[in-house]
Amino acid sequence: MGGVGFTEALATWVSELSLDSIPADAIEVARQCLLDWIGVTLAGSQEPAARIALETQLDEASGLLGVTVVGTPSLLPASAAALVNGTASHALDYDDANGAMFGHPTVPVLGALLPLAESRRATGAELLVAFVAGYEVECRVAVAMSDAHYRRGYHATGTVGTLGAAAACARLLELGVERTAIALGLAATQASGLKAMFGTMAKPLHAGKAAANGLLAARLAAHGFSAAGDAVEAAQGLALTLGGSFDADRGLRKLGERWYVRSNLFKYHAACYETHSTIEALRGLSTEHGFRSDDIERVVIHANDLQLGMCAIETPVTGLESKFSLRHVAALALTGADTAAIDCFADDRVAVPAIVALRERVEVVSGGPPSGGTPVTVHLFDGRVFHASHDSHVPAVDLDGQYERLRDKAERLAAPVIGTAATASLLDMVASVDEITDVGDLMIQTRVER
Repeated sequence: MGGVGFTEALATWVSELSLDSIPADAIEVARQCLLDWIGVTLAGSQEPAARIALETQLDEASGLLGVTVVGTPSLLPASAAALVNGTASHALDYDDANGAMFGHPTVPVLGALLPLAESRRATGAELLVAFVAGYEVECRVAVAMSDAHYRRGYHATGTVGTLGAAAACARLLELGVERTAIALGLAATQASGLKAMFGTMAKPLHAGKAAANGLLAARLAAHGFSAAGDAVEAAQGLALTLGGSFDADRGLRKLGERWYVRSNLFKYHAACYETHSTIEALRGLSTEHGFRSDDIERVVIHANDLQLGMCAIETPVTGLESKFSLRHVAALALTGADTAAIDCFADDRVAVPAIVALRERVEVVSGGPPSGGTPVTVHLFDGRVFHASHDSHVPAVDLDGQYERLRDKAERLAAPVIGTAATASLLDMVASVDEITDVGDLMIQTRVER
């Protein structure tokens, strides 16, 4: 883009983005991201991590009223609500993913954007445009940085997610190019999140902090705060400091033509996304060949380097850890457990004797392909050996079918928190979110009675 720097190029694109410039299918996926976020956040609002985050923010709010804390009767200032809602949305690790980002794109963006939109009485159409802006920015920053950032040990949801949150809020605030670039700079200097925290409450806190810090960045920029306008690409900026690799051309390629939101991946198993290919492959073999768990002598999972560094906890002792254990999810899949149910990964399910017994016969080895499916091999006591590979990283083509599947998921997650009738009304509103004149009307539906 001429002599324009990377951060400024993104800021320019964000500032000029309009609903008319976004393809209809990208808007539909954005609606589905909101639908999925509502479900996982309502369910996650009941988790200890979300409860503790709420208590700490209520302590500091000193009775001030504000905007919705999803799944609760509480109101908080927007930045505090962003932290709590962002944490809740990732507490179950059941939210969507994108391979380009190496993380979870929706939770930091909507975690920041919805409190701001509610406080400003923004329209649903404005919400969708700002969401797409934030989504695309975080993916493009991640693509420019490559996987070096993630492999170094940073959790992209917490790092580049902060920039996505800031971009979304900057778009909603209509900051213009210069102030949006500054917002991205303020987000970059706050970006953090360590993969060492996977399997603990700190992982969803990454999403909460990304949301809160992104919102803060945009608000500071709106009030005239200063920051470097080239924070991503600068010699000691985000990319080279946290990643060691940066390619601006790669990150900006086909900007405005290629939409990363189209490649969003939704979860239908309540565990780390890098375990899903294993679950599907093993479940497919069991269905096709009709063997039972007690027929299995051993299972071999051929994991790639990314999986080995993300979800290879050998012997999980908590429900959170079990979401990041290929051995454990393999045992769940082969014993017929409902991995779509959040209680499948509760603390008291980790030590179920039948699961543990089969888990001990599962081996995770290196050498899996860097992309595509995860190869699995099942050896039976009768000597038969079965092989399979399933690739869960292929975006859906049938968006109508995807919507129905996501609505069913959201209903299962939301109804226990707000009730069946309220859930149906809320999800109907989400389906036509671009027609809503005040996002606050939507957020009120996510509250519960005291």
